[in-house]
Amino acid sequence: MRRSGFVHGTSKQVDNAHLKVKLDLREYFLKKYHADEPPRVLDCCQASGTIWKALREHYEVKSYWGLDKAKKRGRLVMDSTRVVATSVDDVVDIDTYGSPWKHLLFLLDSPKRPVTVFLTFGSSGMNGAVDLSYRTLLGLGSVPVPMLLLGLIARGEPGIILGLEGVRAHGWEVEDVMVGGRMHKVAGALYVGLRLVPK
Repeated sequence: MRRSGFVHGTSKQVDNAHLKVKLDLREYFLKKYHADEPPRVLDCCQASGTIWKALREHYEVKSYWGLDKAKKRGRLVMDSTRVVATSVDDVVDIDTYGSPWKHLLFLLDSPKRPVTVFLTFGSSGMNGAVDLSYRTLLGLGSVPVPMLLLGLIARGEPGIILGLEGVRAHGWEVEDVMVGGRMHKVAGALYVGLRLVPK
């Protein structure tokens, strides 16, 4: 499956300063879980498609479907939260740069199969992670989030770990998880890769 590795530190200019972190995270999971069979990829927040365009130069994919809510010529404009609920793709990329919990909650209702998931948590995805989807994952529903949990959520990684416990409660096992990076310049961001398998 692997055609050639990424050569980091080359003279090629990269517009997205954090693209390397995202590529490294995805490369780890592609090599570990998708080396034998090219994956079907659902890119929920395609934007300009930079991430998967770069990956497809080095990795074969069986199919690629990119969605985005923002209009752009040649792009399928669609709210991808509903699409993930029926997804049977091998890789689901949720690069919302806000809160991906709603997407993840819909994904948990999709047909159970091994799936690799990428989540991008921007500042609103961590400090604002008490949205209804997150509370649903924690089993709280409309109950206010206790102050102790609010403190954990605001620190990013602990809040994500709590969310993964909710994933398990929905009938999935978290086989692998990796936090790909942390960006301090814009109020913080985390890039997370997950390997989910049915219980």
